[in-house]
Amino acid sequence: MNTESKYVVDFDIKLAEIIAETKYMEALGFMVPELARNVALQEEKYIHYVDGLSRMLFRYHALLASLDHAEAALLDDHQRDLRRMLRPGAKRLNWNSLGINDYIAKCESAIAKFESLVNQIQKNARDINQRLGMIEHANMFKAPKPKYPGHLPACKEYYEHIEQERVKDLEIMARKYRAIGPLLTKMEGLVVNTNTGRSPKLARYYAYWERKVFEALTKMISNNLQRFAVSLKTAKPLFQVETLLAPPDVVLHPQANEVYKLTLQCVRDCVEGSKSFVRWMNGSCLECKPQKVEGEDDLFVFSFFTDIAMNPDIIELVQRVQNDIKQTLTTLQRYLTRWKKYRNIWKVEK
Repeated sequence: MNTESKYVVDFDIKLAEIIAETKYMEALGFMVPELARNVALQEEKYIHYVDGLSRMLFRYHALLASLDHAEAALLDDHQRDLRRMLRPGAKRLNWNSLGINDYIAKCESAIAKFESLVNQIQKNARDINQRLGMIEHANMFKAPKPKYPGHLPACKEYYEHIEQERVKDLEIMARKYRAIGPLLTKMEGLVVNTNTGRSPKLARYYAYWERKVFEALTKMISNNLQRFAVSLKTAKPLFQVETLLAPPDVVLHPQANEVYKLTLQCVRDCVEGSKSFVRWMNGSCLECKPQKVEGEDDLFVFSFFTDIAMNPDIIELVQRVQNDIKQTLTTLQRYLTRWKKYRNIWKVEK
């Protein structure tokens, strides 16, 4: 996306009229001024110049228009060099200059070089976006497939399966994420010819992609929590809970508080999955190393978890799931109390 002024070919339409009128008047046998005649004799040259300049500028403007804000900022120096190459056409050259063909050739060469750079940058950017898309649309609540039609897993089996699948998926996504840093380092090599992963020139570009990673993780967790919250309210059951006769009462197995804890732990694990994604050091695309914190035995790892866990929308969704499962279990407990009227039937004689 580029908002700078555009270059246009400054070929006055009156010149074309002079050439046409001169040719017609000579064909009719009229005398024409020598200057007009000289202009008319150079018609093919002017057409060639205008066509070459127009194609070159169209390519230049189309290339700049293909850049987004982050890419435009990243390639600012290269754009400046390209504008410097085009500047003689706007300042020094005129239609009588002898070096117009050379000027067009040099500009085309510079544009081709810049285009190659842009293509490589955008190819890497598409690769990163593809990785972020996979993260954003990941399913963190993969339920076990029914063993047969109508089969429902037990509560613990359901949550254990989700956790196992989540661990595997998080490892895959973490590997995809860790590959983003090397891709940015590769871009650094293309743009500034260094491979440090901490180039000051790319600091804003690193920050741009780190923000995109944060947004993808936030959307992934938010979408998963929303879907899980909806699934808790639908008529379709997720898992089964047994009821046992424990005279004189009918009780749940596992108990309601255990179902509640398993559900909340599953939700927390979904949010804590963001711990697998380590933040980058400031001004770089290099992962922060674990830090020793005074008074703590374990090393502290800077991850996206801290920011995501403090997101008001995420907190609200966790509370929503908490309230929904609590309401569901309360309803279930009320249903079980109906069986108390039969307690005399199975009451143990003492």
